[in-house]
Amino acid sequence: MTTAQTRKTAKDATAPTAVFSDYLDTLSENHTKFAESMKEGRERARRISEELTAAMVAGQRDLLGLARQIAANPTDVAASSKAVMDAAAAAQERSLALGKLVYSEQVEVGAEVRKFWETTLATPPSFSLPSFNMPNFSLPGMNSWFAKA
Repeated sequence: MTTAQTRKTAKDATAPTAVFSDYLDTLSENHTKFAESMKEGRERARRISEELTAAMVAGQRDLLGLARQIAANPTDVAASSKAVMDAAAAAQERSLALGKLVYSEQVEVGAEVRKFWETTLATPPSFSLPSFNMPNFSLPGMNSWFAKA
């Protein structure tokens, strides 16, 4: 092999390495985005879980208070009926608040997922087929995989 051929082979082998490096950089950036979205997902799940727990605890507290009120004066039907209606309205208010939170979080996650995949699946210009010359891509021990036919 002549010196000119050796230089040409070395040049061909380094060009795809730069593209491969760009590819790894892009993978690293996307991994960072993925890790951030996972962190945001955990925060979202925490907010929903806390709201659900608070609603359950408040519902149990209201039910115990309602039971005490009815047990204290079981013959006062008007007061018991009003207390039942107030407890039902409070429970409905809590479930609507939880529903609003779940809905808003779902809308937010939908927008984030759409944005994530749009940026993740975007192909940088350096990854186009003419610039990524696989037959000349040089990795030790792997040249035979991409040998020209």
